[in-house]
Amino acid sequence: MKEATQLQANLCIRQIIDWRDNLLSAEEWRELYVVIPTVWAVHEDNPRKEMFRQLMHPGRAETHLITSEWPRGDGEARTLLGRIVADRAIGRLVFGDETADQRMKSMGLSSGVDVVLDDALPAICSALKEGFNKECPKNNEK
Repeated sequence: MKEATQLQANLCIRQIIDWRDNLLSAEEWRELYVVIPTVWAVHEDNPRKEMFRQLMHPGRAETHLITSEWPRGDGEARTLLGRIVADRAIGRLVFGDETADQRMKSMGLSSGVDVVLDDALPAICSALKEGFNKECPKNNEK
């Protein structure tokens, strides 16, 4: 497997760098979204995602690198990406983007995180404490 993964990394990284350097301007590369179709078992960490994470513009992998089990072709990947970008735009209009909380709400509309989670966690901890005298772990309190 080591030889196969080394060959894959060498060839794929060379190709991605060629696209970056010869097909896209610096601004296009910075704004590039990447959709990686995958299966659930490896949707969080896989070689394709890691290659792009290492080569994308700094800070962009968190918002512009998308893995999904859904797209079964280019058309479905474009539809998924269109929905994500549109949801983020709507989120900025509804919640704003001046504070970290506003940005979290905006991004929450287009991610696997429920948009109300940041407000729900303290409410859940409060309910547990008041109703059952149970404390939440510190990282769950806001």
